[in-house]
Amino acid sequence: MSPPRTAGGMDPLDERQQHEREMEELRHTFPKVFRAVPLKEADAMPDTKTVVLIRHGQGHHNLAAIEAGHGCTCKYGVPSKETPCPYINEDLVDPALTEKGKAEAQHGAQALQRAIEEGHHAPLDMVFVSPLKRTLQTASLVFPSEKARPRMVAVEHLREQLGVHHCDMRSPISHVSQHFPHIDFSHIPSDHDALWSPRRETKAELAERATTAMRRVFDIADASTSPIGIVSHSSFLAALVNIVVDTTACEHVAAPFATGEVRSVALQLQTSSNIVPRPLPHNDDHNNHCDSKDDADGGGGGGTT
Repeated sequence: MSPPRTAGGMDPLDERQQHEREMEELRHTFPKVFRAVPLKEADAMPDTKTVVLIRHGQGHHNLAAIEAGHGCTCKYGVPSKETPCPYINEDLVDPALTEKGKAEAQHGAQALQRAIEEGHHAPLDMVFVSPLKRTLQTASLVFPSEKARPRMVAVEHLREQLGVHHCDMRSPISHVSQHFPHIDFSHIPSDHDALWSPRRETKAELAERATTAMRRVFDIADASTSPIGIVSHSSFLAALVNIVVDTTACEHVAAPFATGEVRSVALQLQTSSNIVPRPLPHNDDHNNHCDSKDDADGGGGGGTT
């Protein structure tokens, strides 16, 4: 999640309220394709997988937002003339991790190993990763052992919210594949970035893409009963756990992700075409067994993406 925006096309409070209204509307109108269920029940439930959700460590664009003192200042995807958005910077196209970001990913590896040793879930069999440098680096650092590393597959639709921000542009696959030979890029349809555009992707469009991505991931991993991993970005993960997944029984699953955070959750693919939108949120105590926040302190993100 981005910090409060200090300037730009609209008042920070008004903009935050607009964002919250948009997300809240989608929570109650968007079809729930997945349902979060308690981890301990995952093995006994049909069409259910334990999914380890991982946000990338701090990237240079996150650091740029921290140094600027604010995140995105765009208004409905239109750049602000008053205060430059730190993510609109051609020097930050597909940025790599900072040293802090690398350390966060390594901390995530330790947290994941603890979760496995403590019996929260079995070791991962497959990991699906956004093809941007910061997520590819994070995945490689969270799973550093060449001998014990799960199969890694790059999936285009796992990318961050598209458009406007240079940091969310993708490098050519022919370039990044040389640096990450252990990752399977065969599911990426084109060498060049065919998704990014000067128009900002809406939250509804992002939710649709997240749905497509997760269906694709479940299809690829269909034969496996082992947990799988998803290495992605702030806005993508927010759309997934707030809009696409029904978290009625596990509302804390929908909390924002810090950079480098590792979070385990069991997701059941819904088969009914008449899924009822979840009820309005309430303040009842959460079910603390629905997910495992394996990384207690991801370090903060200094902005989205």
